[in-house]
Amino acid sequence: MDRNDRIDELTRLATRMKESENEINHLEKQLKIAKEYHNKLSFEEIPVVMMEIGMTSFTLSDGTHFAIKPVLDVRAPKDKMDKVDDWLEKNGHGGMVKYAIDIGKQYLPKVEKILDQYDISYETKKTIHYQTLNAWAREMEINGYVIPEDLFSVSRVNKTVIE
Repeated sequence: MDRNDRIDELTRLATRMKESENEINHLEKQLKIAKEYHNKLSFEEIPVVMMEIGMTSFTLSDGTHFAIKPVLDVRAPKDKMDKVDDWLEKNGHGGMVKYAIDIGKQYLPKVEKILDQYDISYETKKTIHYQTLNAWAREMEINGYVIPEDLFSVSRVNKTVIE
């Protein structure tokens, strides 16, 4: 193949890649719309109708079973993380908060040594993994404990699930 043939091939391949990228973007947008619609049905429309007629579950003629399940979603807002950490520690739930140190990659080999020895500025961040926090919150509610909503962002909703 000569150079012009290779350039033609390159042009065809690049055009296909561009078309493929456009298709991926289009499909991702469609998927986002489909998920939003599914969530609206699951979290809003079906639970409202079922509650209005006093149902918690039902089965379609094809055997598909639907049920309403309560969902507890708890978040620890970043601006309240110190207070959340203190409250968890004081109430026997210490250890859920994790600390992260944010430093530049170039300093990673030195992290094993005492940071202050090298006069490296760093920032620590407190975080709680959302699955850890939500598992803890479900256990708290099951055991009748109150989750302080002045510290945590708490959302209770019903969700329709296909069983």
